[in-house]
Amino acid sequence: MITASQRARGIRKGVMSLGVGMAGAKATSKLLLLTSFLLISILFGADCTTSAGGCPNLTKFIASTDPEHSSWKELYNLFIKYKGCDDGIYAEGYSDFVTRSLAKHWDRFDELAKLSATDKAFEDFVLRHIDATADWDDISLLLSNAQEKCPASSSRLCYALIEAARAAMKEIENFDRRPSQRKEGY
Repeated sequence: MITASQRARGIRKGVMSLGVGMAGAKATSKLLLLTSFLLISILFGADCTTSAGGCPNLTKFIASTDPEHSSWKELYNLFIKYKGCDDGIYAEGYSDFVTRSLAKHWDRFDELAKLSATDKAFEDFVLRHIDATADWDDISLLLSNAQEKCPASSSRLCYALIEAARAAMKEIENFDRRPSQRKEGY
């Protein structure tokens, strides 16, 4: 089974071979994924306001994973209710929420720390979603926040966040080198 991260890397790989930069590839990747999902849904008569396979409907999911309007508690509730829905567009939505929240809403970190302390599986879920599908700038700011603003009582969690951010950045850097190493015509 192909994971969301592998699928995103494949899309990025194709976009990068066209000479589009990483930021453009990231935006193009998400746009292609969403467009493909919607096109398939329309062609097969799917209703995007209903859920399939026990997953939340797409419209509600997108709204509930917007860190500007959602909390760690809301993400935790999604995690509990829809454990089997962590692939494709759902996985990318989780990754976007996690990285953007830790980058731009560090003031909510205590809520994450409390939830992680009571549910190790949720902590693992959060760490897993700091990945190469996320925006480089968000990962970079997340890393800075975890290094500079971490409360002493959460040092273990912050260390894990730092390690996950570094791994995601390394994966993105490794990916960025690959297109330049290709021979012409490949």
